[in-house]
Amino acid sequence: MSTTIREVLLQSRLLIAAILLALISITAQASDDNVISVSATGKVNVTPDIAKFVLLVEKTAPIASKAKQLTNDSVSQLLSNFKRYNIDKDTIDSGQISVSPTYNYDDGKQSLTGYRVVRTVLFELNNLNQFESILNDITESGVTHIQSISFDTKDRKSAHTFALKDAAQKAREAALTIAESFRVKLGKLAHVEHNMDQQRNVRPMRAMAFSADAAESSNSSYEIKDIEIRAHIIASFLIK
Repeated sequence: MSTTIREVLLQSRLLIAAILLALISITAQASDDNVISVSATGKVNVTPDIAKFVLLVEKTAPIASKAKQLTNDSVSQLLSNFKRYNIDKDTIDSGQISVSPTYNYDDGKQSLTGYRVVRTVLFELNNLNQFESILNDITESGVTHIQSISFDTKDRKSAHTFALKDAAQKAREAALTIAESFRVKLGKLAHVEHNMDQQRNVRPMRAMAFSADAAESSNSSYEIKDIEIRAHIIASFLIK
């Protein structure tokens, strides 16, 4: 008899647990149905004040040590020229180097002709009034390629905060419009998500290889446009 009572009690507890789970599920569903969910993107245009450079210095020679020496000499000249500009030393990185053999192919036969050494130089220019001048120095320092130039702002945090406030205002305005359209009243904020914009908010310039023509073109004026910084949110508001 005692075993039967225990079984009945166990079944009763399982039944109560199932009912509670069902009630929780119904409550959650009802809660989800009583909200207005909107998404919004805030934007702000900012005048850039930083230029980020990625340069490649490439040299070839019959022996690897000679190619490396030629490359290092060009990089040393470049870094020496940087002293005249508003460049934070902490942003300079010239330690990336690669060495690869070069070959000549004749009648299907491969013969070693030398070695190619490439060093990558990264840095940030903090005064865009010096932009054209530093491009001229780059052409005279043995730089082979400008892999990229991108523009950014030092005060990105403030700009992002402004964009985030813009997104929040747009989200609330959209929720109010929806509520008014359906003749309901908008309640308190129930949930909000802030998604970082995956798009890089910098404006890149096309990579270029330096030659005599490229050096002459570096004397021309460059138009540096504003950059757009974005913030995206998803918000849910209760319906009264």
